[in-house]
Amino acid sequence: MKARAPGKLVLSGAYSVLYGAPALVTAVGRYVVADTRREPRFVAPEVRAALAAEGRTQNVRHPDFDASALRDAGGSAQKLGLGSSAALTVACLGAVELELAAAPLADAELAARVYQPALRAHHAVHGGSGVDVAAACFGGTLSAELHEGELQLAARPLPSALIIEVYWSRRAASTASFVAQVRRLAAEEPARFARLMGAQAEAATATSQALSQGDVSAAIAALRAQAEALRALGAAAHVDIIIPELAAALPSAPSDEAWLPAGAGGGDVTLRYYPAPARAPTTDAAPPPSAIEALGERLELDLGARGVHAFDPTP
Repeated sequence: MKARAPGKLVLSGAYSVLYGAPALVTAVGRYVVADTRREPRFVAPEVRAALAAEGRTQNVRHPDFDASALRDAGGSAQKLGLGSSAALTVACLGAVELELAAAPLADAELAARVYQPALRAHHAVHGGSGVDVAAACFGGTLSAELHEGELQLAARPLPSALIIEVYWSRRAASTASFVAQVRRLAAEEPARFARLMGAQAEAATATSQALSQGDVSAAIAALRAQAEALRALGAAAHVDIIIPELAAALPSAPSDEAWLPAGAGGGDVTLRYYPAPARAPTTDAAPPPSAIEALGERLELDLGARGVHAFDPTP
């Protein structure tokens, strides 16, 4: 049986989601495909852990998987920063559940069966908040908050008046190492950390509230505040959450736009937010290039994509 699960983008609330602030995560229309009928070329440690914990290893072999859609761009083998490890975990567990099920599973049922085992196994290997696993399972765009170690999720469709562009920096980043540096700052300078993380949490909360009200202007202002908060947090933790190229470009950002990294930063992808034009342009002339376009390759991604599901590409 085949299953596929989408990658993700963390649109808001990076780092502060680990401390109770709301995050916004969206599934993207690039998928990992897992297949129980193929001999696995590689078994990811999180998949091995999940299947062992669920007692599945005696009943079905480890699936093969293809994660190239989340790791290749222009022929490169680098990861794109779209949550490939969470997506492959969910896709593989989804394929196993389909193999073992006595009847076809609807998307919601498949996601419900896979979510907790994938969350536990992925957290054991990678840590993190789990928002990437949630996006891979349930799809769409989700608001996510950690309360007493439990991830609270709610559907949060994006306003149609908000445009989001995605740029790949051609530079892979290590989320785990960045989070470790931030936690080191928290341990060594707790007061400074509390001030810096408080600023990010406040901006993330303001973003969530503005988006829930459909207030694009307020959301963009709050996202700009997140960019500054992340820059300050990275400087204190001695990591380039805001990469130097983006930091140099930020002063040229129009006042009605926000530019910031997706998730942990340090490379991978940069997000550009701006309001949809109020009316069609009156000229055929192309707009002048934006400084953010020099930061990398634009990725055409469908946001709010379908979560884990049975996959049969044949007509």
